[in-house]
Amino acid sequence: MVSPARGDYRRCQAEIPLIDLFKFAEPALFEAKPLQQTTRPFIALDLIIWYARFMDQTVDLSAQAEKTIREGIIRGTFGFGEKLSDRVLASSLGISRTPVREALASLAREGLVVIRPQSGTFVMVLDEESVHALCEMRTILELGALRILTDHPERLASAVSKQIAGGALAVEAKDVEEAERMDSAFHQAFVHAAENPLLAQAYQIITHKLDAIRHRLPPDLERMRRAVEQHRRIVDLTVTGRIAEANEELTSHLKIVQQLAMRIVRPLK
Repeated sequence: MVSPARGDYRRCQAEIPLIDLFKFAEPALFEAKPLQQTTRPFIALDLIIWYARFMDQTVDLSAQAEKTIREGIIRGTFGFGEKLSDRVLASSLGISRTPVREALASLAREGLVVIRPQSGTFVMVLDEESVHALCEMRTILELGALRILTDHPERLASAVSKQIAGGALAVEAKDVEEAERMDSAFHQAFVHAAENPLLAQAYQIITHKLDAIRHRLPPDLERMRRAVEQHRRIVDLTVTGRIAEANEELTSHLKIVQQLAMRIVRPLK
């Protein structure tokens, strides 16, 4: 049995009865001698405060594990279809298996991993059909955001100006990774500028999968240069009221990413 004072809080929660956890917290409270009646309310309050802090720490461990594993999937540390061991992940993160399992369950709800009973947990696999569905959904959502923003062009220009400038400077510095990051940030800011919480929520569901594809594209400075130019033109067309052309430009821009993504998944067949 491990004391939570030594840091393995999740293991304690999973394997130790609540009353024993309290004994670890304040052993003196559970000595054989009788307790004074007047001290009991204060003891109960101490235990409640201690347990609340304990639960906060366990949630933090799960959230940290989720963030780390998600980044590993997005950046390609874990390949598409790779099996993930909660034991190995727990060891590498320096925590117990329980928060890792909770993290994997959360990532499964995002669609980044697949949990197969009796088989294990695997990183998502993207095929042509799923990439087509993903890119189709992205196009629908971004065109929907553009439709809303036609009545608020100044809001669009304000929301994405930093990302366009950052992308241009990254290209100038020949920093492809930063240019990619600014590209992703542009599209997220574009959708959030519509100020529709349901639209933003739907877009968030696919964002991590899109980023996973983006990080597997071959570095291409010229492609990023064209992307910055298209971003700027989409905004310019919208601000000047040339909405039909803005729709065409955005659709064409998103189609390029879909075509590149298809080249990645085809060798997986």
